[in-house]
Amino acid sequence: MNPHNDPAFQARWQAMPLAMQLGNIGAELRRALVFEQGGMLQQRDRALDRGLDLASLTLRKGSAGRLRELCRLHECLGAWRMGQWLDGASLAAYCEAYGRLARG
Repeated sequence: MNPHNDPAFQARWQAMPLAMQLGNIGAELRRALVFEQGGMLQQRDRALDRGLDLASLTLRKGSAGRLRELCRLHECLGAWRMGQWLDGASLAAYCEAYGRLARG
């Protein structure tokens, strides 16, 4: 079972500030980059799938003011997962900056 489908996890996720959510997504993207650089494509795909799951959960909570940006993030993640996005490092850095913001 995907732990992201667990109602308790979803409730905790929705309670997090957006910056923390994006930081967690960024951690999955960083893992995907490391796996990709090491030629471990199955592990990369699993990390990207987790990132997509988390982005989808974030979209559920999204307010009108941030929906466009969240949809674009989700779109870029999907493109990377399908092999159509070449700059995963910038996407990871974008999300990780929010994680640093959340940690203060």
